Amino acid sequence: MMMSCLGGGSLGASAVETVLADPDEQSPEFVALACSAAGLLDDTGLVRPLTTLARDDDQSPVVRSAAITALARIAAHACIEGSEVK
Repeated sequence: MMMSCLGGGSLGASAVETVLADPDEQSPEFVALACSAAGLLDDTGLVRPLTTLARDDDQSPVVRSAAITALARIAAHACIEGSEVK
């Protein structure tokens, strides 16, 4: 999954968004992988689902940690590039 997502474009972001939208349908490890991919894709449109996962006490600590790391990557890039985080 990670390699196909890192290919970029809407296909990668779409696959990640699908997993993040319904994380209970996947293993925590797979959701954490999707979070990591989201951070590397640098798609500010994924901030909301990542924030939801990071704040969800019912999620695995692995998922929450990966979501927080992804948010940090996106925010860092936005600060460097001067773009807005949605």
